[in-house]
Amino acid sequence: MRFNCAALAGAVLAAAGCGLPFQAKAADPDSGPSSETPQGSGTQPLRLESVQITGERFDKARNGLSPKTGSSRFLFDQRDIDLLPLGESTSLNSLMLQAPGVVQGDYGELHIRGEMAQPQYRINGTIIPEGIGGFGQAFDLRFARRVDFITGALPAQYNYRTNVIDIETKQTFERAGKISLYGGSYGTFNPSAEVSGSVGNVSYFLTGSYLQAKNGILFPSPDRQALHNDTTQTKGFAFVSLMPDPQSRWTVMAGTAQSRFQIPNVAGQSPTFPLDGDQYFPDLPSAELDENQRERNRYGVVSYQSSIRSNADYQVALYSRTSSVQFTPDVIGDLIYRGIASHVERSNQANGLQLDSSLEVAPAHTVRAGLSASRQRTDSANESYVFPADANGAQVPGLPFVVADARSLGATLAGLYVQDEWRASAQLTVNYGLRFDYLDGLTRESQFSPRLNGVYKVGNNTALHAGYARFFNPPRLELIGPDTVAKFSNTTNQPEVQEASPVVPERVHYFDLGLTHQPIPGVNLGANAYAKYVSHMIDFGQFGQALVYSPFNWAKAKVYGLELTGQYRNGDLSAAVNGAVSWARAKGISSGEYNFGRDELDYINGNWVYMDHDQRFTSSASVAYKWSGVLLAADAFFGSGMRRTPEGGTPNSSHLPSYLQVNIGVGREFQTWQAGKLSVRLSAVNLFDRSYEVRDGTGVGVGAPQFGPRRSLYATLIASF
Repeated sequence: MRFNCAALAGAVLAAAGCGLPFQAKAADPDSGPSSETPQGSGTQPLRLESVQITGERFDKARNGLSPKTGSSRFLFDQRDIDLLPLGESTSLNSLMLQAPGVVQGDYGELHIRGEMAQPQYRINGTIIPEGIGGFGQAFDLRFARRVDFITGALPAQYNYRTNVIDIETKQTFERAGKISLYGGSYGTFNPSAEVSGSVGNVSYFLTGSYLQAKNGILFPSPDRQALHNDTTQTKGFAFVSLMPDPQSRWTVMAGTAQSRFQIPNVAGQSPTFPLDGDQYFPDLPSAELDENQRERNRYGVVSYQSSIRSNADYQVALYSRTSSVQFTPDVIGDLIYRGIASHVERSNQANGLQLDSSLEVAPAHTVRAGLSASRQRTDSANESYVFPADANGAQVPGLPFVVADARSLGATLAGLYVQDEWRASAQLTVNYGLRFDYLDGLTRESQFSPRLNGVYKVGNNTALHAGYARFFNPPRLELIGPDTVAKFSNTTNQPEVQEASPVVPERVHYFDLGLTHQPIPGVNLGANAYAKYVSHMIDFGQFGQALVYSPFNWAKAKVYGLELTGQYRNGDLSAAVNGAVSWARAKGISSGEYNFGRDELDYINGNWVYMDHDQRFTSSASVAYKWSGVLLAADAFFGSGMRRTPEGGTPNSSHLPSYLQVNIGVGREFQTWQAGKLSVRLSAVNLFDRSYEVRDGTGVGVGAPQFGPRRSLYATLIASF
């Protein structure tokens, strides 16, 4: 399937400008008097005073295109973000650790409800395609008005991942600006700025930041200082909205994130691969190795939203994302310490279309339908220096030589869905639907996926929800093929297992059951149980020494869990706590067999094992209180430890020690001039300086060891105007 995004955008523009006789949708009663919204043809301009009212109405209509009926939802609004110890300087992934069932993973990644695959990200409801995996984060909380975390048995419009993070962007119609300076331990220097406002019927929001620090990625040792761990990162985001008339809105979003990382070293290691095959090791201490990784991400969305009549809305969006990762080795050092030095380049380009629509066909029924289609291409080019080896992979005399490997992979992905939200009674709402997905890539696959969700209200303070969903989740195109594995035969990077079956989409049966209850005003309690049965569950492994991961499939997997949540908000005091228990087990490897040793592979193919990202108990808590204008904030997260493989033991049969990290913050805001404010905040990460291990380098698909952050102190100064 091929399509031209530019031509499609032109067609949408032409349709929008053809003067179709759209009627204005009735104003939201909570938005203000209806006289503020002019009536008439689609070409009548908006009055300046009605721009904000109309924008809020469009936001509500856009959110109505994506119902959350029956799914598990955890919402962070701007107030929640501001009350974190680090405020808006918190990374998005660190924020998500305050949601139930979310575990800190490899290099800051997230493991949600026993899964390795990362969540699908959306901005204002539009899919942002998955990029090449790396250390950096493409999205910044500084442009978020709220973050909606949705999981469980999702309604039919959600596709390709079982977990969704939807970021709603900031938008204000009054001129405003902010300058922030955040810095402290590890040489952290992080200035940022934002500006927003409106000109006529055009509103805008712009933000940008720069970061330099000496703690770029998780440390490979418990030491307080990591060797060779500098990073520089820049991020930018722009949002522009145009409302030419009361019935339509155009929005343009664009973002960029560029990062450079040094790969941390461990001092005192001994080289094991002589450079010339005759026991010669150059005088190069392991502390002085110089590996680096560079990452680039750019994404953009153009969307058009309209109300055909008072009971019908739709939005069409064109989206694009480019991403790349470049790993640069220390050629001599990597050869003598690891037997391979790989220069890895991967890039991905994805373009797509998303259409969502909603029609209230009867007072009790709202039908929603839509489609998505995308085309992506991944290019990889690797040059690896290796030593000659015998049939068992043991080094033999001879000089190192280069193994070159390049490939291009393309995939087309398309999906359709239709669903009906049936308000059967004042207490019961049922959302049932069906979607169809088709993948044409390394393999051609398709699936019909039924979805069924229901919410039943028991009185005014209690609600039950239950759901079932079938998922079709394609893998990322960062693949190692059979020909690549064959090229490393008789080298020091020769895998013990030579098989490399192609990676295929995972297929999931997902069951979700939950309860929410408000015993008294301001207190919300919740409990949720889930079960997932998966064929070809996607995981990731490391081929070679470069910290770049490629997907593989478990043949089948079972994941169960229970989550408990509690929230309190009353005036100046806010608090939240949650806990989760999870079991994630799998059996058999159906692709990417080269990631495993022969004995390990044989054992997994014949036995159920815990997956490496399984963590039995996970918990987090937060509290914030404003006292005489002073903000006191703290949060914490606990984990019982992820899986490891003990020496001589079976795969993933043990786990790392439990850990607890506590962060605090103290802030004060001052009114310094008539239209401006100055705020100051002091924060501490890992207040009690507990050293803990996230990974120890063992386990199925696990690479290098990683330790959590040590105690660090930061200060934030923000001027708002």
